[in-house]
Amino acid sequence: MIAHGLLGGHHVVHRTDRTLAGCARGGIPRRGGAAPCHAISSGRALATASDEHERRRVRRDHRRGSRSGREHLGPPSVLRNRSSRSPPILKFAPGGELLDSWGEGDFAHPHGFHIDPDGNIWATDANGSETVLGLSAGGRGQQVFKYSPTGERLLTLGQAGVAGHGPDTFDRPTDVAVAANGDIFVTDGHGTNNRVVKFDRDGSFITTWGQTGAGPGEFNQPHTIALDSAGRVFVGDRSNSRVQVFEPDGTFVVAWTQFGRPSGMFIDEDDRIYVTDSTSNSRNNPGWKRGIYIGSAKDGVVTAFIPDPDLAEQEQNRISGASGITADRQGSVYAADVGPHRVRKYVTP
Repeated sequence: MIAHGLLGGHHVVHRTDRTLAGCARGGIPRRGGAAPCHAISSGRALATASDEHERRRVRRDHRRGSRSGREHLGPPSVLRNRSSRSPPILKFAPGGELLDSWGEGDFAHPHGFHIDPDGNIWATDANGSETVLGLSAGGRGQQVFKYSPTGERLLTLGQAGVAGHGPDTFDRPTDVAVAANGDIFVTDGHGTNNRVVKFDRDGSFITTWGQTGAGPGEFNQPHTIALDSAGRVFVGDRSNSRVQVFEPDGTFVVAWTQFGRPSGMFIDEDDRIYVTDSTSNSRNNPGWKRGIYIGSAKDGVVTAFIPDPDLAEQEQNRISGASGITADRQGSVYAADVGPHRVRKYVTP
């Protein structure tokens, strides 16, 4: 049996041992109210914010949940917030107190999010438009940023507001993952490139692979990326409804279709893989349900499924289920629901 509690309003979840972090769907403020968060990364604590009113509301909701209260909280959290009225990256203590913030002016559409083994924070800006939510993007977008744990920008990949398919440009990068040796992998998937781009730890281009298609090593909206303990590269090829596995040099290994239509993905230290399907319905992926697929990254065997609690809304295309995903060492699973703007925490009683 899996129970769940509700927290905040997020879209993509990612994890490290000690922190929770997240990012909003865009860096442009929404007219008339607070804007939701798009991605978060962590171990045991959950929080979100967009403005002061929203921060107070989330703290109250957090304390209310019987299965997601203080007893489950860990060290300080980091998240990315949608509204440019606040800095886009916010760092919170486990109880929800705001500790630090940074990143003003960097993002138009924060999307992918990763914390590397050294605690550095990585985020992609998937904006490819001159405007976001009817407001000017200010030339931002098409980049990947690396920040230190204290918010110093350490590295920038791509050119602000410039789309391309070369070694130093992206077309709406969706996600980023960093290997133990520092190599950087970016899924360049919300535009037309449909590829993975690999850089060394200093940001120098190494290689790229993939093109639009449905064959081995081809992609149709590579939306999420993760690495297993052996350094293999797992790509959620969302519009092809599969996970593709590669060696670090881009050599194709296998494609798995048993994980639905991947939006988010997380692989823990035991090579357990968690894949979210936030978009399946009778039109996009007939016969599959939205939810969280859990299995082995070693052989692809699915061992558990957490159905989307809002499956009754599955055929409403404006509704989307869990997109981001992470799990902690205690076995709790955190899923970020993009439609309702909530994080759900699932535990095994």
